[in-house]
Amino acid sequence: MTKKELSPFEQGVVVTLYALIASLKRQGSVDAQELAKLADFFISNPSVSGEEAIAAYEWPIAALRADPTSIAEFLRDFQKTN
Repeated sequence: MTKKELSPFEQGVVVTLYALIASLKRQGSVDAQELAKLADFFISNPSVSGEEAIAAYEWPIAALRADPTSIAEFLRDFQKTN
């Protein structure tokens, strides 16, 4: 799923999530390994079904696994295209 397929509200929620997680990780305020475990749990136990729905569901969860640098790159790319 691409950000173009999301409503403006959904785009805002995902970008905000990525920004918050990146900030917390840079500050050392969260345990990155614990976030990765949570991401693994949510991805292993999806609350949706169907290929497209699962892809959409997993996209924001990926922020829990991402390193701050890749999140910053995502936010820069998002800003360029919107």
